[in-house]
Amino acid sequence: MMRIGIMVLLGLLYCWSSLGQHSVQDRYELLQSYLTLEEERLSFSGVCLIAKSGEIQYHRAFGQASKELNARLEVDHRFRIASISKSFTAQLIGIAVDEGKLKLQDQITTYLPEFKGETWDQITIQQLLTHTSGIPHHKGMENYWTIQSRLTLSTSSILQAIRKMELQFEPGTNFFYSSPGYFLLATILEKVYDISFPQLWDEKIGQPLSLVNSGFDDNLAIIPQLTKGYHLMPDNQLISAPYRDFSTLKGGGDMYSSASDLLRWNQYILQKRKEPGFIAEAVRPKNGFMAKRHEAAQYGYGWFIRAAQERHPLTYFHGGGTFGCSAVSAVYPEEELSIVILSNVSGLPIDMIWQNVERIVLGLPFELPEVPPSEAFSSQPLEHYIGNFVSGKGGQRLRVFIHDEQLFAQLQGRPPFLLSPTRTHQFYGSKVDISFTFQVEAENRIVGLKAEGRGRTFSFEKAD
Repeated sequence: MMRIGIMVLLGLLYCWSSLGQHSVQDRYELLQSYLTLEEERLSFSGVCLIAKSGEIQYHRAFGQASKELNARLEVDHRFRIASISKSFTAQLIGIAVDEGKLKLQDQITTYLPEFKGETWDQITIQQLLTHTSGIPHHKGMENYWTIQSRLTLSTSSILQAIRKMELQFEPGTNFFYSSPGYFLLATILEKVYDISFPQLWDEKIGQPLSLVNSGFDDNLAIIPQLTKGYHLMPDNQLISAPYRDFSTLKGGGDMYSSASDLLRWNQYILQKRKEPGFIAEAVRPKNGFMAKRHEAAQYGYGWFIRAAQERHPLTYFHGGGTFGCSAVSAVYPEEELSIVILSNVSGLPIDMIWQNVERIVLGLPFELPEVPPSEAFSSQPLEHYIGNFVSGKGGQRLRVFIHDEQLFAQLQGRPPFLLSPTRTHQFYGSKVDISFTFQVEAENRIVGLKAEGRGRTFSFEKAD
């Protein structure tokens, strides 16, 4: 706690209502204070890289590559990047189109005849690229988390498991994020080129772009400089990352990389986006569907596209998360800016961390997150606060409950997070950077709560 206090004190020197009035150096000093605070507060462990016009302005490592060996992280360490892999798979599809190997409007049954029948034979390669095929995410596969995610499965077995899933909707009529859809894309590429997907990636992307710190994880290979994975539990305790086999993640989440390699990839996207071709199309929204995984974002080919708003400029980005991995890589085309954040800790609120880093780098209003006092208290027993709460905006439901003598909150099925007491009737959720103030009426009866943080306020009424 001593170190947190020091960093908060230093950070306060750099908190202002408008960073735009201060120098770039000031912003990166604040960024250093912020990420150091998150290392202490949320066990953030990883690398953050910021580059402008291809020139690196900030490249720092935090935390440990191996807690067991007490080995500090270095900026050139490699991390699993999970779904950021999809941007590479999409580009390989584009290359295959340019080389006449396939067409975006081809039905997948042209290459995967085992998918014929019912509505599956309506699915096109373009719909797989844009997550509009109706194929569910991994949890739609029978016994995925309990059995299949732990086994090394053959391609034919995985194809059978995908085919048994029930489509979410008629192909092309909606958006539903699907990593199995990208497994099908990778399998189709293997068929048309008659080589393995990693070999194809290396030949078409890895070697031409000199991505020397990137490749594919298969649970068996010994990969130099690859960080050990950890997982942040809802009570903010860190554990070794649970096991997950990579065989079902082909094409959608089985790659590793370094921050410098992802910067090189981002620079390639920035360069090619202005030229006619697949990449220019990849970073344009398709079909008008909003990507529900991210606020105000649409999907192209392997990239999310977030339109310019008051809070941020136009952005191409992709996140990634699996056991032992939280990652995001973002490109700001008008600013020629890249932000890459890679962590060997899963369970982190990586979108929140990215948005805070973004605000600092772009010179937008920002304040360091609140740090609860080490000896905080609440005048009431925790049982006093449990219950279900409903917001007036959109009817969102928030459940407050006790587990292992600690108070937690959970919003509409999202992962629960710890609530730490800060003062009477007030708690702080460090994972979401939001303060919760319970509203009390006569006889100390809880009637609602107010959630405040990250520039927004929500009011909830108690529903029971």
